[in-house]
Formats: sequence, structure tokens, C-alpha cells
Amino acid sequence: MCKASPQELTIIKNIKHKSRESLAGAMGITEKTLSEYISRIKRKRKEAKNFLSLTDPIKSELYPKRTGE
Repeated sequence: MCKASPQELTIIKNIKHKSRESLAGAMGITEKTLSEYISRIKRKRKEAKNFLSLTDPIKSELYPKRTGE
């Protein structure tokens, strides 16, 4: 799985309540570049959701409940 890049993390933290134009300007990038980063974020999010759906049936085996502690 891929981790978010520093630029993607900046976008994730700051995208709420901002226009794409103002966010791109604040980051010093073009709106086209910002759109590319957003596309990558969406793709990674989709991949993560797919992975979670694959592992849901074995969740109890991955995270067994502790007893006696």
C-alpha cells in the first residue's frame, strides 16, 4: 500500500472550506497539479477501501480479543 506524500497530506489537511484556486496558490502549485494530487488521493482511498473489504471476513483472526489481562 502507498503512503500519502507530504504534498498529499497538506492537501488533506487544508482542502476543507477552501477553493481549489486558493489552495493551489497557497501551496505554490497550479490548479492542474492540485487536481493530479487529488486524483492520487482518491485512487489511494479507493485502494484502501478495497483492501479493507477483502480483510473484513478475517477481522476477528487479525485482532483477537485478549483475555485474562
